[in-house]
Amino acid sequence: MTKPVVSVIKYDDPYQSLRRALDLCQGLQDLNPGDKILIKPNLVSWDFDLPFPPYGVVTTSAVMAALVRILVEEGFTDLTIGEGPLMIPKTIGQAMYKELGYDKLKEKYGVKLVDFNEEKFVKVDCNGLDLSLAEKVLEADKIINVPVLKTHNQAKVSLGIKNLKGCINRASKMLCHGKDIDLNYTFPHIAEKLPVALTIIDGVFGLAKGPGPTGKAERLNLLVASRDILAADVVGAALLGYTASEVEHLVYFAKRNGGSVDINDIVVQG
Repeated sequence: MTKPVVSVIKYDDPYQSLRRALDLCQGLQDLNPGDKILIKPNLVSWDFDLPFPPYGVVTTSAVMAALVRILVEEGFTDLTIGEGPLMIPKTIGQAMYKELGYDKLKEKYGVKLVDFNEEKFVKVDCNGLDLSLAEKVLEADKIINVPVLKTHNQAKVSLGIKNLKGCINRASKMLCHGKDIDLNYTFPHIAEKLPVALTIIDGVFGLAKGPGPTGKAERLNLLVASRDILAADVVGAALLGYTASEVEHLVYFAKRNGGSVDINDIVVQG
């Protein structure tokens, strides 16, 4: 069996660093120029009234800008950025895009900016659990997943697989976090339903005691990239100080999908 490849790159110049990360793992190999590509960052929440420390909480805008530039240079034209942030009490996706500079990507490259909470959702059977996934996600030919390198107080780590929970509606999120349901055995099914072609873990900052702004951010200057979402998460977990075998949702996902949580079964480049 061919081992999955994960690149781990020191982040310096956003464009050059990401280029190298993608080159080492052949990150664009599974994408075709005519594909509808949806880019899924982690934009969980924001506070527009009080000083908000976004470091290690939301995907770094410079990384997103470098990714869009690279895709455009490689001939990809149908690009959408989509996220479903927390509703506090109403959705704030478009306001967050503006605050984080995503409007510049829309103006310069024609990228579409979508707040899933304002769009349609479709019920999908996720191993006996009905979850409502954003229609825009299901319509995508390929998904590029751009989570943050951070810990999670319930799931130990919040990386590629966990980031896709932002693709479901509020009711489904509440269901996943329900008192009678183990979170670790719900959201991994979302990744099985989606065409994730590339995972880029933003480790410009890492977050301990995450996933929210009360966590402790540390500047790490790292990028992790892989065409294999599980392999990316195994390496990401190691960078956070966990062996993947300690992370229930990674073990569960690996067993269901024939993967390995042993880092020795991964080729790490860079």
